[in-house]
Amino acid sequence: GNAEATISLPDGSKETIKPQPDGTFYFTRTEKLGLYTAEAGNARPFAFAVNLLNPRGESFLMPENELDVGGAKVSASKELERTSELWKYLAIIALVVLCFEWYIFNKRVYI
Repeated sequence: GNAEATISLPDGSKETIKPQPDGTFYFTRTEKLGLYTAEAGNARPFAFAVNLLNPRGESFLMPENELDVGGAKVSASKELERTSELWKYLAIIALVVLCFEWYIFNKRVYI
């Protein structure tokens, strides 16, 4: 039916909203950061999270300098870590072996 819905905001307050003529509910007052819960009639409560309050914008992709992970602070390193260049030489050796096998197969050379 056209029963009202109650939205529980992250701060514990509640707001009541009325459905549109087609029975759809719209709730756009999601200014508070956190978990919202919607309840309407006998339907199971529906929870949704809002996390769009980052002042730098949601499309800011630079990593954070420090994160809180499980209560421990994790800091980013300013230095680039050098990785081994060995894979390039292994790839070249594999390519040479593959070319040699291809040559033997196509020329029907027996060793």
